[in-house]
Amino acid sequence: MATSGNELNERTRQLEEHIIDPRSSISIDSLLDSIIALVYDSEGLKKTKSFDTFYSKFSTCTRDIRDKRVNFNDFEPIKIIGRGAFGTVDLVRQKPSGQVYAMKTLSKFEMLKRSDSAFFWEERNIMAFSNSDWIVKLHYAFQDSKNV
Repeated sequence: MATSGNELNERTRQLEEHIIDPRSSISIDSLLDSIIALVYDSEGLKKTKSFDTFYSKFSTCTRDIRDKRVNFNDFEPIKIIGRGAFGTVDLVRQKPSGQVYAMKTLSKFEMLKRSDSAFFWEERNIMAFSNSDWIVKLHYAFQDSKNV
């Protein structure tokens, strides 16, 4: 069955809309987060030739993506303002701007140990997409090999 040029253009346009939509599960930020998480969380698993090939291909560019995006190193801790079962909430200062934020740091190990990471996505999406004076706004989200 042949695909018309218009049908292909429409599918391409729809895909591009999903990629630029920040609420989409395949937004550019979601895709970058996914590749970073996949490479981070698979370090040390190099057991098959096909995985070694994948890891070799993406580990360097993933490191470059991670280093260019906002990350933990862009903030200096001021003090801990809360502790919970999965991590801490710190008062931090963004180094380039001097802006002060609260940074919630969740331990991947603790979340996986308790098999309770669903709340993380719900909380993240509420803070990221809410337009309310009563809900804290999410400014940045990032991860490293140990924390989200």
